[in-house]
Amino acid sequence: MISIVIGVYNEERVLPRLVDALLKDINLKEGFEIIFVNDGSKDNTKRMIEDYRRKYPWIKLVSYERNTGLGNALKLGFRKARGRVIVTMDADLAHPPSMVKEMVDGLEGSDMVIGSRYVGGGVTENLPKDRDFLSRWINLLARLITRSGVRDMTSGFRAYRADIIKNMPIRETGFEVQLEILVKLMRSGAIIKEIPLNSVDPRIRGSKFSLARDGPKYFYRMLKMMAYRWA
Repeated sequence: MISIVIGVYNEERVLPRLVDALLKDINLKEGFEIIFVNDGSKDNTKRMIEDYRRKYPWIKLVSYERNTGLGNALKLGFRKARGRVIVTMDADLAHPPSMVKEMVDGLEGSDMVIGSRYVGGGVTENLPKDRDFLSRWINLLARLITRSGVRDMTSGFRAYRADIIKNMPIRETGFEVQLEILVKLMRSGAIIKEIPLNSVDPRIRGSKFSLARDGPKYFYRMLKMMAYRWA
């Protein structure tokens, strides 16, 4: 079985398109489950997922009242997952469900696969220039700090062997969780592969990452990860 974990926060506008794309484009040769982790949404996200769950038994829901961040959502989703492979993706359709099979197949001979915007063949479309610049700058800084050859260290479109991720102690609660997981896997000697990702920003809503609000914390965590990486 393949487990697909998707953290959601106030996603009522995109959920119908996301579920339609999951139904249409996932072409796996084995059973799968979609685990939505509702991270304290204030809109109709939870109710909509409950409706979908009644219609599609492969849809699961983990939900809680207070918004606690992506890191906590992923941690709870990993615990709930029953698959031999765990895939994580964003809810806004920037990560195409049609690539899930390629991500899973890419785990042959590796421990983790990253859908990468910054390897050859990778593309980012429709992304505002300021967000594109910020993403590239953060990734460059993260590579320099950790001396990593991984080109897209912040991508949330990933596939993991379940046995290496389910019991990982995850401490970060925000977007920096992606860097924490990657650094811990690098330190453990995990084999990491990147495959090109054509990421299309749907412009349904703005980024949930705010440089003013989240930036200082994110960069502080980067320095902590550097210390951990080379301790």
